[in-house]
This record gives sequence, C-alpha cells and structure tokens, in this order.
Amino acid sequence: MKIDRIWMRVLEIEEIDAVRAFAVEFELIVNPVYPMPNLEKMLSECKKSMVLMGIISNAQFFTPYLFSWFLYLRPEDLGFKSDLIFYSYKSGHAKPSPFMFKAAAKNLKNMDISAHSVLYIGNDMLNDIYPAKMAGFKTALFAGDARSLRLRENHPKCQNLSADIVITDLVQILDLVK
Repeated sequence: MKIDRIWMRVLEIEEIDAVRAFAVEFELIVNPVYPMPNLEKMLSECKKSMVLMGIISNAQFFTPYLFSWFLYLRPEDLGFKSDLIFYSYKSGHAKPSPFMFKAAAKNLKNMDISAHSVLYIGNDMLNDIYPAKMAGFKTALFAGDARSLRLRENHPKCQNLSADIVITDLVQILDLVK
C-alpha cells in the first residue's frame, strides 16, 4: 500500500508490521475505541444460535484486528461469514455509498436469503440506516452509546428517515433474531 510506504519513510522503520502497529496505537490514542457492553455475550449467543452475521464498515486496515485485540478472536471465529464482511478500505467505497450494501444483498441472494429478511444494525442514520433501507434491509439503530450515535437530523436524507427498531443495549438483538 502506498500509505504504508509513506509511513515507513516518515518513521524510518522498514518493518511493515511495526509501522502498522504504530498506526493502530496512534489511532487508539487520538480516537479511542472500545467494545460496547454485552458485545461478547451477544456475539457468542448469535454464533451459538447459528445466526448469519456480516459486517459493513467504514474501516481502516486495522479494524479487523480490533476484534482480536478486544475479543481475542477474528471476526470469522466470532461467527461472521467471510462472504458477508465488507470493509471500505478493501472495496474503495465508504458508507453511505450503496456499493457495500448492494454487494452484501447480492451475496445474500446467492445464499437464497432475501434482503427484506436481513436486520442491519448501525449507529448512524446517514451512513447506516439510509443505505441499508435503500438495499431493502430491515434496520435497527443502536442508540446505546451517546459518543457514537449519529442522528444527523439536519441532513436532507435523514429528515424523514426512521429505523425500524431502536435498541439501547446490544443484548436486545438476541430477542430480535430468535
């Protein structure tokens, strides 16, 4: 990656893994991330119940590693299906672009799963709820973390937009997928 080469030159480090580790540490200092309460329980129960799970994320190269960092497992080991994991850094498209949502809907269709039977959960009305609805997914707005909740009430695409469900705790998902 071009950005890796730039950082290697700036940091005067030739080891790509060291550069990436630095990038992760820097990001966690300036933009602290943390797992939401009950995340591990929710993922464990969904996996045990064989709930088909995917990810559509505006992500950096290190985003998948955060699962290992916080939960000690890769997304696939937590129950996410690799064909349903879409990261913006890999696709070159960021939400709210419909690109990753259409790709997910296509992969789901190939599995004989209708987009209308999918529940997409997100914390951002513009980047999550809007494109998920446009793809035909049911939507749940996660409003359990004031720091990450993005209602975007003044954005034209969000003014008459509502999620199908609002949840305030990830454990509520377990009642929705049974």
